[in-house]
Amino acid sequence: MTIKYETLLYNTKHPLFKNSKNTKRLRAQITHLVNLFNTSPNKLTPEDCAKKWHSLRTNYSAEQKKIRESTGTGTGTANVYKPSMKFFDEMAFVKDFLEVRRSVDNSGEEDIIAAIIQEEEVCF
Repeated sequence: MTIKYETLLYNTKHPLFKNSKNTKRLRAQITHLVNLFNTSPNKLTPEDCAKKWHSLRTNYSAEQKKIRESTGTGTGTANVYKPSMKFFDEMAFVKDFLEVRRSVDNSGEEDIIAAIIQEEEVCF
């Protein structure tokens, strides 16, 4: 059992993704496996494992964003960001499940606000 094959933990489109009973059961199983290899006297809880998973997924997503931004500028391959995250290659299975959020450009925000104010003045 690995997280890679338990897609309901990271695939938001999985029919059981929001089923907390299944999620808790899987987290308990994964925590048990992690603790089998944990040499520390302190055993991890399912919440600890969930936080670690969230951290790994967030860091992987940030690394993917840096790669996208470095390749989208039209620069050569020498300038493409090289990920520094420990386990980056091992996390590749989640790449297809990450949602890319469009960034918002606020550079023209003042122009938009001025246009809204002007339009309101015309309306009244």
